[in-house]
Amino acid sequence: MVLALIRLASTEPEAAASLLENHWSVHLTPEQRSWAWGVIGKHSAQKLSDTANEHFAKARDSELSDEHLGWKVRAAMRFARWKDVLAATLAMSPEARQEPIWVYWRARALLQL
Repeated sequence: MVLALIRLASTEPEAAASLLENHWSVHLTPEQRSWAWGVIGKHSAQKLSDTANEHFAKARDSELSDEHLGWKVRAAMRFARWKDVLAATLAMSPEARQEPIWVYWRARALLQL
């Protein structure tokens, strides 16, 4: 089911979100749910959807990949959600946290907060 949701999310993230929220969520483990919400959030962010932050909020940062966290940061910056920017950059792996782009945006988030 997770793979089907991921595939659907690549073309129709809102449809995937609706299926996950209203039907499949109870059948998945917490890790699977987080991963699915991360994928849905990523594709929503890539489409500049206003709902990307809502999707990412349903996932645990600790269970998202660095790629998903990067898209969470991008989505949060669109709406100046500096707490989310900071949390996502801090949840990245040590290697990703040291990349200049994430060091910069973490610093900007700290200045804003």
